[in-house]
Amino acid sequence: MKIRKWLVEINLNIRLLEAMSNFLEGSYTCLVTGWAPVRNVDYLKDRLDERCANPVEVLTAPAEEVAVEGANGLRPPTKLLNPKWLRPFELIIDLYGTPAYNAINPTIFVAFTFCLIFGAMFGDIGHGGVLFAGGLGAWFFARRRSVMGDLGFILAGCGIASALFGCLYGEAFGYEVHAYWRHPMEDPAGFLVFGIILGALIIN
Repeated sequence: MKIRKWLVEINLNIRLLEAMSNFLEGSYTCLVTGWAPVRNVDYLKDRLDERCANPVEVLTAPAEEVAVEGANGLRPPTKLLNPKWLRPFELIIDLYGTPAYNAINPTIFVAFTFCLIFGAMFGDIGHGGVLFAGGLGAWFFARRRSVMGDLGFILAGCGIASALFGCLYGEAFGYEVHAYWRHPMEDPAGFLVFGIILGALIIN
């Protein structure tokens, strides 16, 4: 744990030094520019006043007024604002790239469709229960906002979806039980059409 904390500190100091190399400094003045969420501006002002011996002036401008179009334009960074239960699914979004500043936040759509498709493909009450238990254990024992914790939470969600579809399919650890819809092997062509329609609806 100490090594991890040291690595975080070293990485933070490297980033600070890199940022400081871009500051504009005069004999009595230092000009610093950067991005901050609107809700954190007051907090930023208070912390700067606490840590700086000399007066600090913070000037703000909306991102829309600062952004410059073009390939080399200045674009605001994107910070996704999600409730705690959705934040683990940001891990999936990061694999595809963070959406643009003015784009729609896709997290809830990704969370729903990811679990839905997983459950539809691997519908089994028993296996879903095992995935739920394993994912919940990983989320509980790992650091909550770590990669392992996020993966565990996602796995738990997929386990729930898998168990629900298992009830519809009548599957439990590979054995047929009472199906609330129909058994896949009774109508494989119908399930193939169902999969195609489901995929087409999600894509559109």
